[in-house]
Amino acid sequence: MTGRHDWYRNTSWTESEREEFETRFARTRKASRSQYLTIQAGYLFDGGHFRESLSLLDRMFSDYPERFNFSLGHLLRAKCHSALGDVSRALESFRMSIQTERDYPNVRTNVPLDFAQFVVQNELSELFREALLVLDGMRRVGTQFPAHDYLHYSLKSCLLDSLGISGAKSNAELAKAAAARTHSGFWKHPNLCLVEDEPIWLRQRLDRIIAG
Repeated sequence: MTGRHDWYRNTSWTESEREEFETRFARTRKASRSQYLTIQAGYLFDGGHFRESLSLLDRMFSDYPERFNFSLGHLLRAKCHSALGDVSRALESFRMSIQTERDYPNVRTNVPLDFAQFVVQNELSELFREALLVLDGMRRVGTQFPAHDYLHYSLKSCLLDSLGISGAKSNAELAKAAAARTHSGFWKHPNLCLVEDEPIWLRQRLDRIIAG
């Protein structure tokens, strides 16, 4: 039998796991069901079960819509569609997640970083300026961890470089500085969200930008 919290954190989705999820899900309070569906959808995404994740998200939005989970729900949809190669639906879901955070700023995800990475990796040149605006809006919200700083500055560097706008090199250098940090800045959690490994494609792009 799974643990107390494991039943909605499956990274695989066998028949027995689905059955146990449904059995336990039926016993939960209706007010919590949106969250359980969203969390399980996230774990299924991590496990590579993109269509199954989308099915749970569709169920969340249709049967148990809870505004608190909308931004994350749309973001997970975007990431699933992206993984399945559906750029159009991914873009639609990214924008819905971004708009949800603008409408309800108390709920935040990493959608600015995920959206910018989606744009850069898919070379969607018509969206470069939009991605820059989203990234710049993120910097006004909360404290950034080293890993978030790294992605922010590196993706911004790539976008500026592609657009031929000044600042690409300085942002690449800031990204490298974030990657080199050995302390999170939080004394209780010194190793939280440090950069463990730079993605090869991003490291190579930054090195080229810095080298000029």
